Parts: sequence; C-alpha cells; structure tokens
Amino acid sequence: MKKAYECKGKLLKDGHIDIPEEIKEQLKNNKDLKLIILAEEHDENTGTEQKIRALENISNILSGEEKEEFDEIISERVKFSRGELNL
Repeated sequence: MKKAYECKGKLLKDGHIDIPEEIKEQLKNNKDLKLIILAEEHDENTGTEQKIRALENISNILSGEEKEEFDEIISERVKFSRGELNL
C-alpha cells in the first residue's frame, strides 16, 4: 500500500532535501520513495525589469506626439522620485 504525504521542503546547498520531521518520522528508513518535486518558479522579470518592459510596451503603441508627452512625464516622475526635479 502506498501512502502520500505533502509538505514544503528546501533544497540544501549540499544537494539534500530538507523535509519536516513529522514526515520523516512516518517514513521507514531504507525504503524506496517516489518523489514528485514541484519547484516554485522564480520569475526573472520581476521588479525593475518588468516595469521597464511595461513602459516600453506602452511607449510602442503611442503616436509620435503622444510618445513625446509620455516620455516627458516618465522623465519628470523619475527626476521627482530622485529629488532632482525643481518645481
């Protein structure tokens, strides 16, 4: 009879998998295990990169005059957030 357990674990630097003690206690030593590992995806396009790509996409759909106004607004916001904008 097969029994299924679900838990969160971590891959340690030495390559071993750390699982909770309560799961380990229910497993018999030296028994074969079938593991299904679901790794949480780490999105490379987070934070600043994702925001820059979003701005590029918006900028690409604007007409010439709209694009200039959009770029000016973004430039002013960046300067303001850095404390570089003189009002």
